[in-house]
Amino acid sequence: MGNTSMEIILKYSEVPPHLAQYFEPIDHGKMKDVWSIATFPLKEAHFATFPPAIPERCIKAGTSEKGCCPKCGAPWKRVVEKKKAPKEVYTKTMKPESVSAVGDHTVGFGQKYQNWLNENPPTTTGWTPTCTCVTTNAQGAIDLLEPIPCTVLDIFSGAGTTALVAAKLGRDAIGIELNPDYVAMSIKRIQGELGMLVDVDVRQPPSQS
Repeated sequence: MGNTSMEIILKYSEVPPHLAQYFEPIDHGKMKDVWSIATFPLKEAHFATFPPAIPERCIKAGTSEKGCCPKCGAPWKRVVEKKKAPKEVYTKTMKPESVSAVGDHTVGFGQKYQNWLNENPPTTTGWTPTCTCVTTNAQGAIDLLEPIPCTVLDIFSGAGTTALVAAKLGRDAIGIELNPDYVAMSIKRIQGELGMLVDVDVRQPPSQS
């Protein structure tokens, strides 16, 4: 077995389910605590790159596919339809921290229930804003503000992998990089893969007088 590189990205146990469900669906039956992701070759001279699969998973889980409010930045959330689990998939338990009332039974959540959830994920039926920002149209009626793409920030942009993946997923991206060679490398990669489908704007930091 070769060298293994590991890094803690997120503790999923700390993500409230009522928030996680509104973003990109994740197959919890296949998503493990430790991700095994193959390395990704890069022809350019950068020696601290990571596979696109890492930012892809994080961007899908952490930003709204529909976009966000152009005024306040609040993400749009999924409107989901959940199926009701049958009683036989629940496990009887006396543990107060893991019980739920189903009909006249006090039951808990076990592996059978989790397996059922994996096979019956919520269905997205639409999208709705999470803010109250509105606008007035030409007829004087109140309209919702059209969402804009969510923005992904990478403060150590390097070879631009995060920005490239974000653009492919329909998100905007801001990358911060001090090395001008890596900035040029990022532009070449992004424009080389996406061409006219993406606009790249490079801004220099203000000079120190």
